[in-house]
Amino acid sequence: MPADRDSPLTAEGLFQLVCDEVMRDGRVDDRERATILSIAKQMHLDATKAQEIFQGSVRSFHAGLLGDRRPMQPLVLCETVLTHIFADRRYDQDEEELFGCLRSLFSLSDEDYGRLMRQAFRRAL
Repeated sequence: MPADRDSPLTAEGLFQLVCDEVMRDGRVDDRERATILSIAKQMHLDATKAQEIFQGSVRSFHAGLLGDRRPMQPLVLCETVLTHIFADRRYDQDEEELFGCLRSLFSLSDEDYGRLMRQAFRRAL
């Protein structure tokens, strides 16, 4: 996970959050693999950098640093990303585009999107 929640969330930071969430259960199924590949492509990450970040998540899993084992939960991932995005109490265009990738990828409903945004904004205040 990005070390500093007060720093802007970069494409690499978002990708790391995705990889950490995918690795929470220690395996990667077809849906999760598609998620990882889609985010890497949308974030314009080169294959070497994406592989390096993913391997870091694998190491974190084996070291017990990712928390409780569980399958990937898209809404939890989106909530975590928004927590990082709103840490500096701003939501700039780059961050909107980063989160838009997740919103599209997971087909977030307007209701879920609104709820997540309100929660993240309240926490940031």
